[in-house]
Amino acid sequence: MKEVRQIRDNMSKNKAKRKKIEKRIRKDKDESVYSLDRYDEEINKLQSDIDLVANRKKEAIATFDNNTRTIITKEIRGRHEEELLDLKTKLKSLSEKIKNNNENIKYLSLELVDNYEAYLGKEFMNVEKIDQLVALIEDKNLQNISEAITMYRKSNS
Repeated sequence: MKEVRQIRDNMSKNKAKRKKIEKRIRKDKDESVYSLDRYDEEINKLQSDIDLVANRKKEAIATFDNNTRTIITKEIRGRHEEELLDLKTKLKSLSEKIKNNNENIKYLSLELVDNYEAYLGKEFMNVEKIDQLVALIEDKNLQNISEAITMYRKSNS
């Protein structure tokens, strides 16, 4: 038991000595005593290798950005250029149709207002109510729109 105790004490003393030595080495400005030149050379060589790899990486990225990316972009666009042109043409055609349809709707709306609002009144100037008036005329065998409007107002009062 005493031997084990002695060994443990020696271990803790050695640990304390080692820490003191490490502390002195870290504080010491002059490294020539420790023969660390060889390690410094290795560190410098590794650092220069890292710098070289970083420069190659930057060059490769620049090459990709300047050359390869444009080539790939052209290739992709080339593959789908015909399809893109076709879609652009269809878009232009549909835009024109929509524009024409909107103009027709506006024209027809104005024509309806000018020609029929006087007979129907603003209240009946929508599709649902006109459909209801038509149904009343057909179902009740009414003679004119005035009778249908009167009948509609009576039934919805």
